[in-house]
Amino acid sequence: MYRVTLWLLAALLSCPSWSSEAAAQNAPRYLRVVPTAGWYLPVRDARVVGEGTSAAWTRVAEGPMLGVQAEWKPHFPVSLRGGLLAALSDLELIRNVGTVSCGERCYRAVYETDPVGGTRVFLGVADLLVRGPHLWVAQPYLVLGGGLKHYAFDQGELRDEVAAAFPDDETDPAGHLALGLDLTARGYTVVAEAGTYLSTFDPAPETAAQEERSGQLQSDVALTLGVRIRLR
Repeated sequence: MYRVTLWLLAALLSCPSWSSEAAAQNAPRYLRVVPTAGWYLPVRDARVVGEGTSAAWTRVAEGPMLGVQAEWKPHFPVSLRGGLLAALSDLELIRNVGTVSCGERCYRAVYETDPVGGTRVFLGVADLLVRGPHLWVAQPYLVLGGGLKHYAFDQGELRDEVAAAFPDDETDPAGHLALGLDLTARGYTVVAEAGTYLSTFDPAPETAAQEERSGQLQSDVALTLGVRIRLR
């Protein structure tokens, strides 16, 4: 009887640990990590260089983009996500070198594009994801959020003619709007997304042309693919 009592007591004490272990194994895993890769496409020009007939303008060229995102509760209709992305690009100088005829009373401007130094664009955002209904293996979603956009200009590589227009790196608040699609098959989820990051780009105020462009809206488009990874 004494042995039976000890056995029952041991069994009762071990039941909570069994149940807690089973609950831990069956608990939903709410956190997902999404490494991404894609292409960065600036839409607007950056800064004017020079004045008068010698004036030209600069823009950040398109280039590859890498990043990582962490998503909380991705299987819910509304979820939260944070992300860090980096685009590797060049700064380009664009100038008008003349015109060519395109027919009677028709002339077309000819532009010359010349890389003048390297630059990197870093994006840090916090987003709210609103998901639509499942469509077989696909589920669309809308992204609304914001964060910071940081331009890191490689001062050592910039040509003298543009270095004065980019004396320092620049960090600006940015809004984020995107459309995405989750594609799930055999337990794997591929995330495709197209979005834009909206911010203002402050010019270097050394010319009247720069002042006229002060606070212009800068829109950057990001096209990315990622794979959602479940953390254990």
